[in-house]
Amino acid sequence: MKNEITQQKGNALQELAERLGSNSKRTAEILKATAFKNCKNDEQFASLVIVANTYGLNPLLKELYAFPGKGGEIVPIVSIDGWLRIINDHPEMNGMSEEWAEDGSWCEIKIHRKDREHPTTHREYLEEVKRNTEPWKQHPRRMLKWKSIIQCGRVAFGFGGIHDEDEGRDIAGFRDVTPATPVTRVREIAVDPFEDVVETDIEPDTEDLFSQEGSK
Repeated sequence: MKNEITQQKGNALQELAERLGSNSKRTAEILKATAFKNCKNDEQFASLVIVANTYGLNPLLKELYAFPGKGGEIVPIVSIDGWLRIINDHPEMNGMSEEWAEDGSWCEIKIHRKDREHPTTHREYLEEVKRNTEPWKQHPRRMLKWKSIIQCGRVAFGFGGIHDEDEGRDIAGFRDVTPATPVTRVREIAVDPFEDVVETDIEPDTEDLFSQEGSK
């Protein structure tokens, strides 16, 4: 059984290496030093290789990379370039359109499939998805559009097991989503470089309003 698993890992890496125009050994060396450097063991590395093969992603272009979780796990993150690739490369893709609220508060994406009469429609609202990070502060409309495209693509084509960068950080445990009881809403400074300022739930008698969650 162990030999079979090892062979499967090797076949997956060879498939990826051939697609990238390299050999298995060199591909592994490069990925472990770049996009997959946060993998702690061969199993995590192999799982990212399989994801790359499943969706035809190129980790060397950072279409896919490993994000480390607090518990030692890794989360497969697909960048916006990767999402656009898998959406546009899908054989049933037949066009996409967008619609905006006049005040920019929502963005609606329609994706047309060749095999369906009606398009898949998905709308995202800025107030629900905006983050206190530099990309969202500087380019809120662009980020909202990307978020809408990703979610619409996920619904239209059934992409699973992959996440965008915001989702990945949540899954990896770098945001506290469990409220305390009772709670008071406060502004909290976070040392996670991906989250400059976040809101969190703190008990009313808490003296320390500065959390070290997300620091390395």
